[in-house]
Amino acid sequence: MARKLVDDAADFVDASRTDRDARITAHFDHPQRGAMPATLRVEAGSHAFIGDDAANAFNPIRDKRDPGFLIVGYGIGRRLPKPGEVAIASDPVFDRVEGLFDSHHKMLGVDFFEALRQKGEDLGLRYAETLGRVLLTIDEQGNRLLPWLASFERRGNAGIDGMRKLLESRRLVLDVGRAEPLKLPPHLLSQGYQSTFAWVADLLGHAFLDAGHAVEPAEMTGIVLLDEVDLHLHPRWQRALVPLLRKIFPRMQFVVTTHSPLVLTGFEAHEIIRLDMVDGTVVQTTFEQEPGMQTGTELMAAYFGVPTAARPELEADQERQLELLAQDGRSDVEEAELEAIEKKLQPYLASTELWDLPSPDDLVVDDSDETGEDE
Repeated sequence: MARKLVDDAADFVDASRTDRDARITAHFDHPQRGAMPATLRVEAGSHAFIGDDAANAFNPIRDKRDPGFLIVGYGIGRRLPKPGEVAIASDPVFDRVEGLFDSHHKMLGVDFFEALRQKGEDLGLRYAETLGRVLLTIDEQGNRLLPWLASFERRGNAGIDGMRKLLESRRLVLDVGRAEPLKLPPHLLSQGYQSTFAWVADLLGHAFLDAGHAVEPAEMTGIVLLDEVDLHLHPRWQRALVPLLRKIFPRMQFVVTTHSPLVLTGFEAHEIIRLDMVDGTVVQTTFEQEPGMQTGTELMAAYFGVPTAARPELEADQERQLELLAQDGRSDVEEAELEAIEKKLQPYLASTELWDLPSPDDLVVDDSDETGEDE
């Protein structure tokens, strides 16, 4: 990916700069079809890129459904299906991305275990073993994709057998600090837990299905489109998610959206693009400063345009308070207003670090003391 993208996408297509159409053509070399052009054009007065009819030359390639071109997409409706609720779709290539456009789409998820086992007992068992390793991967700080998930070996003699039994029984074994592990069906866990379990299991299943054999997560290649990657996740979990995905799927390209500043700490600056709507046009903004060590306040201000997390009406009251404090010779009405605002803000400011800061009156310097002379 390029180090820096154009800050304003409209720079390419500003109708005020020219009245001429623009075309961008790329030529691809196909071993059987030879040179294949694909053209994007921008019509005068338009901010949109339009695919040329020549791009349809790629349709026969897509229609062949050849393996090795794995693209998987997940929208906001990702959830665990009921046992046996979903079967392998007649067109897996279409099914992989349908969830992006249909929030009610049902992914196969952990049911890939049974579906793959029908294609071959060994394939289903290898899927179970691989999924177990993925979910139990630990980063340097001890984080996992599914917090508190216990070792699957407790359910059998080996990881494969343990994960197989877990998937057959539809139970998760959680180590929450009790004498005995907690065993729960996934649908009783939080939505964030279910969602992450579902899409990770689904992604791995599609990789197995596409290849027709077992694949190692570290060797998987393709593109994952993931809407709201932080969906229903605890803030502590959000911070660890992206680094874990890098560790587990180092060769996969993830294109994700988020509204969480904590998720951004897992990215490098050149990987982040903010999209804004400006006069009806979507404009992209890139960043130079690295987010990895920024505070929550810095992240909110820089990436989301929210300089403070304060409640809007309280923020307005505080701004009015500062205006009144800066005035010389306040009227009785203004003094009463200031007193009312300070009384209203007192319990909120007492719970912040601002409460220990000196008041403006404490910052007044007595000039007579500086000379050491008495009047």
